Amino acid sequence: MLTILRRIHVKNRKLEQIVTIVEQVLADYVALYRRIGFSDQEKQNIINSIVAILPLIVDAADGKVPVVAAGGLVDKRTVRAAFDLGAEGVYAGTAFLATEESPLAENIKQDMLKYDADDLLMFRAPNSFYRSLPGELPEKLLEMDKQGKSAAEIWAAAGDYNCLLYGMHDGDLSRGIASFGLGISSIHSIDPVSVVVDRLNSGVIA
Repeated sequence: MLTILRRIHVKNRKLEQIVTIVEQVLADYVALYRRIGFSDQEKQNIINSIVAILPLIVDAADGKVPVVAAGGLVDKRTVRAAFDLGAEGVYAGTAFLATEESPLAENIKQDMLKYDADDLLMFRAPNSFYRSLPGELPEKLLEMDKQGKSAAEIWAAAGDYNCLLYGMHDGDLSRGIASFGLGISSIHSIDPVSVVVDRLNSGVIA
């Protein structure tokens, strides 16, 4: 996202400075948790916690660009917290995957209700990392990560973005992955989209 912002607003010096500050904040977090000695997965989970990072990004933006929060936003409490932390908007992904209208395979929807964030398998990919429900291919990719394979090698073994189609749409975790956010821990039912929208909107501060 920071790279995209830089490309779009390359002539906007103020935004360029904000992006640089945010990148430094993220780098500082990585360095801090490396020194403390957390595992790679623990570091990534902490670094990507919007509770920890969102206020820092809001302060860095200083009202010059709107900040949209994403990650773990699945209900009234989490949306309200995002606005309390300074976000001007929210983006929800996993919440809408767990809906009746979602094109996810039915077995994947049911697995969403059985697993929580601690069960997700995380491995590197060229664009950062993916978290997946357990399965044959995700477990293979996790093992490659532990062996120190490069992100490119891991992603090639995954089958590129086709792995998301095979895993999430077809429900075949021997050929694909089923990637979700940490908000999966708070999802306990498959509901209509209208119910999810009302649930999220109930956290919006008027």
